[in-house]
Amino acid sequence: MKIGLYFGSFNPIHNGHLIIANKMYETIGFDEVWFVPSPHNPFKKVNELLDFSCRLQMIQILIEHQKHLKLNAIEDSLPKPSYTIQTIEALEEMYPKNQFHIIMGSDILETLDQWRNYQKLLEKCPIHVYYRPGTDLHSLPAYKNVKVYHLPLLEISSTSIRKSIQADKSIIGEVDSKIMHLIRTNGWYL
Repeated sequence: MKIGLYFGSFNPIHNGHLIIANKMYETIGFDEVWFVPSPHNPFKKVNELLDFSCRLQMIQILIEHQKHLKLNAIEDSLPKPSYTIQTIEALEEMYPKNQFHIIMGSDILETLDQWRNYQKLLEKCPIHVYYRPGTDLHSLPAYKNVKVYHLPLLEISSTSIRKSIQADKSIIGEVDSKIMHLIRTNGWYL
């Protein structure tokens, strides 16, 4: 199977993530897209992340009726912080018949050369990049095995959602109503 791996903190997952996953699924022709949340991204402070189990719960809610979208929490069983190359190698061992591709935003591509063993990662997996506002496409590094896509632009970010929650502003339309209820009921991100 041809699998798109959508890595991220998903802190929280929002409608933009869902749209990107679906557009990449359709555009590239993946059999499935797997959300692969990171318990501890090496580029983020762990104290800024909502508990991993809560983030998993939000992802499950968002994708529950989309059969081509899956949740894979493999990084919870790997050493922390999570390094993508280790995750890819573990997935290849578990699913040797699958062909893995990485989905990422253009803002992430800008820092790819800071990733652990990024050259090896580029050799192993095609990387599919969606354009994010604020990224200068002409200044992006050119890598073999990387393709940039212009998908519908949504200026939604987990960071802005967390700030809106803390400022008691509306997040309607940015996150699924079930996730919004979960966030409000549990007082997450306050």
